[in-house]
Amino acid sequence: MKSRWSDKQLKRFIDTFAAAFGEDVATRVYTSQILGQDPQLVLHGGGNTSVKGPFTTILGERPESIFVKGSGWDMATAGPEGFVAMALDDLKRLFRLNALQDTEMFNQFRLAMLKPVPFNPSIETLAHAWIKEKFVDHTHANAILTLTNQENGEALVREALGDDVLIRPYYHPGFGLSRDLAVSLSENPKARAVVLMRHGLFTFDNDPRVSYETHIELVDRAETFARKRESRAFFACEPVKKPDAPVIARVTPLIRGLLAGRTGDADRPTAPVILKVLKSEEILRDISHPKLDEILSGPVLTADFLIRTKPWLAIVPAGNFENEAGLKARITESVQAFERRYRNYYEKGCRETRRNFPMFNPRPRVLILPGAGIFCSGNTLRDAEIAADLAEVTLKVRMRIAAMGGRYRGIDEDKLFEMEYWGPQLEKLSAPALPLTGKVAVVTGAAGAIGATICQRLLKEGCHVAGTDLPGDRLENLGRDLGAEFNGRFHAIPMDVTDETSVIEAYDEIISAFGGVDLLVSNAGIAFVKSLAELELEDFRRVERVNVEGALLFLKWGIKILKAQGTGGDIIFISTKNVPSPGANFGAYSATKAAAHQLARVASLELAGDDIRVNNLAPDAVFEGKGRRSGLWEVCGPDRMKARGLDEKGLEDYYRDRNLLKIRVTADHVARGVVFFATRQTPTTGATLPIDGGLPDATPR
Repeated sequence: MKSRWSDKQLKRFIDTFAAAFGEDVATRVYTSQILGQDPQLVLHGGGNTSVKGPFTTILGERPESIFVKGSGWDMATAGPEGFVAMALDDLKRLFRLNALQDTEMFNQFRLAMLKPVPFNPSIETLAHAWIKEKFVDHTHANAILTLTNQENGEALVREALGDDVLIRPYYHPGFGLSRDLAVSLSENPKARAVVLMRHGLFTFDNDPRVSYETHIELVDRAETFARKRESRAFFACEPVKKPDAPVIARVTPLIRGLLAGRTGDADRPTAPVILKVLKSEEILRDISHPKLDEILSGPVLTADFLIRTKPWLAIVPAGNFENEAGLKARITESVQAFERRYRNYYEKGCRETRRNFPMFNPRPRVLILPGAGIFCSGNTLRDAEIAADLAEVTLKVRMRIAAMGGRYRGIDEDKLFEMEYWGPQLEKLSAPALPLTGKVAVVTGAAGAIGATICQRLLKEGCHVAGTDLPGDRLENLGRDLGAEFNGRFHAIPMDVTDETSVIEAYDEIISAFGGVDLLVSNAGIAFVKSLAELELEDFRRVERVNVEGALLFLKWGIKILKAQGTGGDIIFISTKNVPSPGANFGAYSATKAAAHQLARVASLELAGDDIRVNNLAPDAVFEGKGRRSGLWEVCGPDRMKARGLDEKGLEDYYRDRNLLKIRVTADHVARGVVFFATRQTPTTGATLPIDGGLPDATPR
């Protein structure tokens, strides 16, 4: 492990932040970021840092102060706003106490704040305050955990790091840990670092570079020590034969459905998850190890992983992939076994703490399928990616311990429960969920005015969205725009709805990206303007292939995924007011959209038993959306303008004035209709919602 220290970079941070926050804070931000940007030291909000330095109050007073990283802030990116300024003397006085409950401790933290912020400082704030040195660095370095999480871990740490490193047993984070650390350091004033068993590493110094580089030196020594002890022959195992891609595409939705939470709400009975699958060659090799169950038995590496990965990882027994029914049975039994174990753990924890906490989803967050990969779940893609990173670290550390000939020792189970249902830890996950969080939508015709607007609206409601359309600039531009705006929750995926192979391949790509689907929005459609007397059969067939066959293929293959998940779903057809109220010279469009409309009604009959709801939206005269012209009006607009002697604005006014509400129907009105059905505001299926401002000739309503 190499030092990332750069005087040039430090100067840049000081030049940027010192004027507003002071040189000490600017330096602290720099050293925190170079620690946090190394995934071997810190992952996803773990670890914490502090600096003692001046703070000037509104009265010009300068109390002795400390700036502590806020809980949940990522060290890799946190700027000065991620640190809490606190009165150091107030925190030091708390050392007089022998014990302090968590709730009161956080009350004291807020009383000590010199500048109010809407988040708590690190749970280890008192440890930072009671260590006398100016700069304090704390991480959960992988190499340190490799040594501490073994039965003879203390002896290994001593041998690897030397006598000037203090070693302390595992403590629940908070007051007790902080007090033990302070007392131990006062009794060992020459210690230059502290290793907390099954937790991590503290270093400290009045010189920020010394504290940082001591940290790097000790982690490097631990890494070198472990590497020398491991047997390379341990890793020389043959991977389980990798299954064919179609098998994985069929199995992944099953896994997604099994890992989803159950809510007890009749309208929204499941809490869906997003999947991230780890399947590199190294991962596949490691999870094929014949002693995998033994290597991964026992709890998580450190408490900070717990809220992301749950106490244990679920492992499907190795076996062949040719017998797909047998494979699915193995997966199902593994999830059910995990759930039984978790329920027992939960009930025992409630008895021992004499408290009844609402039980979290008892299903695994991480499922290992030898030969296929590690399936990691979360409420969002970001959550799933975090779980994946932590699962990969867990596997690497546990494999290295086994390769060293060691026996893994994690946090005791009673301590795990105490941490999993601990309020300060859960605050890191307390952001309110949007209505469609965890759901995956597929929208056809996404590059058009209505489709693009539907995609954007669903994303704003928390959905993960695959926008599909014919390949080309319009789809690529949409992918760039929404992908950047919504941080990976949008994928632009080419799909020709008239080509069954293209439909299947697109769904496979969606499964690979998110794990499955929950909402199908059939929006792709084309129009053709000509009287029936002049309509050529091939022109009619061209419209029919998109509007009817395309809708059927999209529906057929989407239903297979929804049924495989077993968690219900929603299907919404973007129909048209032309179904009940067709227009002259619009026969091909009106007839084919009516056929698709009828497919939706039949689907509502066939799928209700699977809690899959199917509904239609029937808009009228949408001209544009999200800065895009409606493809429908690009085709029929000129003809309509010519027939009525109107310009473009006049035509828009004509369609506005013909409805009862005298309102211009927009693409966003249609998108809001999609959200209405997708969020299940009413127990409705088989319905058609008009979005037309009120057209008397389109009744019954």
